[in-house]
Amino acid sequence: MILSVLKVFRAYTFQRSLTAVLLFSSVLLGARTIDQVAYAQILQIMFLGKFLAIGNLGAASGFFVSCYGKVGMLKTNNVALELRYCLIMLAQLLVIFVPVLLISVFIAPKYTLGIFIFILLIPAYVIEPPSRLRRKFYVSLAPDILMSGALLVVSIFAAIGLSTNFLTSPTIYVGIVGLLAIAFYTVIFFHLPTCFSFSIETLRGSLKEYLKTVILGIPVYLGTALFMLASGLDRLLMPIYIAAEGQALYFLSYQLATGAMIFLASTNFINTVDLGEAHKSGSDLFIVELQRKLKLSVGLAALSVFFLLIASISLQRLLLPEYKDLVGVTVTLAVGLSAFFVAGSITPILGYLRKQLALTIAMGLVVIVVLINNLVAIQIGLSIAWLSSITAAAFVMYSLFAILYTFSTVRG
Repeated sequence: MILSVLKVFRAYTFQRSLTAVLLFSSVLLGARTIDQVAYAQILQIMFLGKFLAIGNLGAASGFFVSCYGKVGMLKTNNVALELRYCLIMLAQLLVIFVPVLLISVFIAPKYTLGIFIFILLIPAYVIEPPSRLRRKFYVSLAPDILMSGALLVVSIFAAIGLSTNFLTSPTIYVGIVGLLAIAFYTVIFFHLPTCFSFSIETLRGSLKEYLKTVILGIPVYLGTALFMLASGLDRLLMPIYIAAEGQALYFLSYQLATGAMIFLASTNFINTVDLGEAHKSGSDLFIVELQRKLKLSVGLAALSVFFLLIASISLQRLLLPEYKDLVGVTVTLAVGLSAFFVAGSITPILGYLRKQLALTIAMGLVVIVVLINNLVAIQIGLSIAWLSSITAAAFVMYSLFAILYTFSTVRG
């Protein structure tokens, strides 16, 4: 009995569900208690805390291509090499984003706190690939847990009447994330292997191998990076031309939509590793199996959107009447995201087959569509509902193409 309970607690889907509960609780309590201006700023900080992981430039995806393809820096199961990989990736991200942070202070102060919070989370992103390789999927949840936990604390401050500008400010929020991150990294530090060694000679050799690993990951990375860009462009550009109330609505709707995809996303997350292991072992991937995965994901997507519709109607009527158009924007975004995740249930195999280019180009077109839509919105003014509709429609079109292309490639 105890072993069964422990098995459930260790299951990634269960851990992801608990994280989703934390995220939903903090986001909804924040929407209810925090001033909309501060709330919009905090949600944008949370967005940047995850979005800027795009700066790994292929290192994360290269890790898995190297491991499963038996090429590059990580072609052998060597813990010391993995630690060197992590150290170099840490240095890479710091070299990129510390100067970006300093520049933003003078040029784009609206983004400064978001960049800073990403820098706080860099170690969590660095240790995620080797942790996922060992099926310690919970490590990938650390950024969400830290940021959602901090939002919950600030929301509680506001709920119990401590809603001063100081205690519920974005700056205090970032400070709480920092404290939680220190506690998390302290625990991780005491669990690191002790077989690590480094010297100038090993550094030179490791840098060359690391660069090769990054290059290996670029084809897969481009698709992921373009998706992050396509799904994030609206939120990235909104502070320039949308009032705080509109930003709060869109950010809240997006958090609800992504939260509703919890089971679909967690299934795809594990499936990426499963497909990699199948490819590494030389197992055949039958069309019937891909069809089974696709049907399962379609069913999960339909249920997710349906329950989100009911939930968003209840939220707008009972708890958040000030968030007009919450139902329409939330469900629209959920339809687009669910379509993307449905396609994602089978498309990872293309990365391991090195046939990802067509999907990368297609996602690039989605980015262009969303960017043009935002530029038009800046010039003539468009509603949040319009922005979400174009973004969702672009994702649906991409997903239909991705599914058809995947099956035609595997059959060929």
